[in-house]
Amino acid sequence: MLKDGWVDEENTIHFNEEDNFIIAEIRTSEGPLSGERISNISFSRKFDTCQPHDYIIEEGTTHLVYGLTQDPDVEGNDGVLTTGSGRVQLLKHPHQSPPLPSDVIVYEIVTPNISLTDAVTTYWCHSAQLPEMYNKHHIIRFEKIVEPGHEWLVHHIEAYQCDISDDDSYTSYSGPCSGTMNTQQSDILNKCKRVIAAWARGAEVSPSPSPQ
Repeated sequence: MLKDGWVDEENTIHFNEEDNFIIAEIRTSEGPLSGERISNISFSRKFDTCQPHDYIIEEGTTHLVYGLTQDPDVEGNDGVLTTGSGRVQLLKHPHQSPPLPSDVIVYEIVTPNISLTDAVTTYWCHSAQLPEMYNKHHIIRFEKIVEPGHEWLVHHIEAYQCDISDDDSYTSYSGPCSGTMNTQQSDILNKCKRVIAAWARGAEVSPSPSPQ
């Protein structure tokens, strides 16, 4: 059974008097473990239900938090058995990405192997120098590259343009975005302030707007 509710500032669950969602399908299948059963529930709701405590679904990444309980009529947190969370993009652009032209150049920028600490969030900066190009080129698509199995670790990727003059020397850097870099590396990253592309967990391919 699904219940419509909300969470207050004390992280306590409250149920609404009416459910503002529609169940589309409930399916049960065999799980990977012997005797395990997995339930898949598909439901829909309006982007804006006009209810005071309901979340308005907008563009960008939505943080989903769920809780499972054996007693759906018990409010509060005492009856919750399992909780979890995830990040998804619920509101997506309906248009499909246009096909890539035959002469497209694909350039991949990846960070080296990184050992994460026990910090809640690690901000990692990695600089890369594009190949020399002697005529005008356009960036037409931006996609993420995440090693399979590590999707749950990466929640944001941002690409910055570095405004470096011909008189500046390029210095590569790959490490934490603060705290451990020397003065030269810090000076280089301080020139990389213009965001040209961004990705968040749940987002799909980001094509650039077509020229008018």
